[in-house]
Amino acid sequence: MPPKRIWIPALCTIILGVLIWYMYRQTPNITNHNSVPVGSSSFVENCLGWLDRHQSNDGRWSVGHYQFYCPKKDLKQGSSFGNDIAYTSLGLLCFLGAGYDHKTPCKYKEGIEKAVYWIVSQQGSSGYFADNHVIQALAVVSLCEAYAMTLDANLKKPAQLGLNNLLNRMTVYQSPISNSDNHGWKTDDKIDFSVNTWCIIAMKAAKSGGLDMDNQWEMIKQSYSTSWSEQNLESNSAVKAESSFAAMIDTRDRVYIGNDQSSAVLAFVFLGKRPGDKVLDSLMPELIRSYEFGFNQFTPQQLWFTTLSAFQYGGKYWTVFDKQREVILQFQELSIGTCNYGSVDPSRLSCESRFEATVFSCLTFETYYRRARVMKRP
Repeated sequence: MPPKRIWIPALCTIILGVLIWYMYRQTPNITNHNSVPVGSSSFVENCLGWLDRHQSNDGRWSVGHYQFYCPKKDLKQGSSFGNDIAYTSLGLLCFLGAGYDHKTPCKYKEGIEKAVYWIVSQQGSSGYFADNHVIQALAVVSLCEAYAMTLDANLKKPAQLGLNNLLNRMTVYQSPISNSDNHGWKTDDKIDFSVNTWCIIAMKAAKSGGLDMDNQWEMIKQSYSTSWSEQNLESNSAVKAESSFAAMIDTRDRVYIGNDQSSAVLAFVFLGKRPGDKVLDSLMPELIRSYEFGFNQFTPQQLWFTTLSAFQYGGKYWTVFDKQREVILQFQELSIGTCNYGSVDPSRLSCESRFEATVFSCLTFETYYRRARVMKRP
């Protein structure tokens, strides 16, 4: 009678357990955490599925051609970015924000890898991607995030070169009040908040990846703090009939911030301002209050910026905005079998582009992926 091999079932059980654990860790674990609202996970996955179906074979998302992957070709094509590098960077950020990357096995790995290296292929020897500061910043953000997530050695140099190119564009300008030197990125001879916020996001991503920035980070922090203080000497309110950030927007004319408040708040948040700081405490209430009139007057980008800011600020402003934000779940198109399935209807937001409505809404809900990780910390 042959000896009993009682160790075989035990070994099979161990192997099966390891395989289940390995498969489980390939998918971002957010669905079972009580900080993630019902519907957020499926909303993000539907967006990613739509992006995956509309990606070009070479890895990009093209401003003028992504809609040709739809049988009816009836997607709205409007774009505020107007550049394939910008679109591809935004598309890539959606996958990275959901926890997918080009190294870890997952259903999107091939497409993510193509997107990463298509962006790298568009870079010049000096790190140049585009004259437009926002497009340059978007490419830097996507490469820095991909590098920080994977430590892929092939991405460190392109990410650093892109960052260097962006930082070299920083200009010095004089405050109209104190004549002190401030720093920022100019567009049409003006310091524009939205542009500068994207550049700050790129710098923040670079910090996460451990890239070199010398002292530029501290220079920008000081410039923002100086400009706010100079424009608010007599009031703690950062919202006035004329811009309280005139020195940051235009050294010659006072321009009302208006809806660009979201850019201002997110910049200060990323530069380290937290609840209790008079700058952020004066900005946040007005920003959240502006959404009481509905989301359709704000661009998807402003919605994402505000969500990130409210999340970082926390407390009552996160609670209030969180309840308002859930209405966006209703904007996703879920008619099975249609090309638009998983995308976000741009007519429900202040946007002409289905692509931009979808990527920024996706990024907005991916804030809950971050929140789930934070809430799990001891």
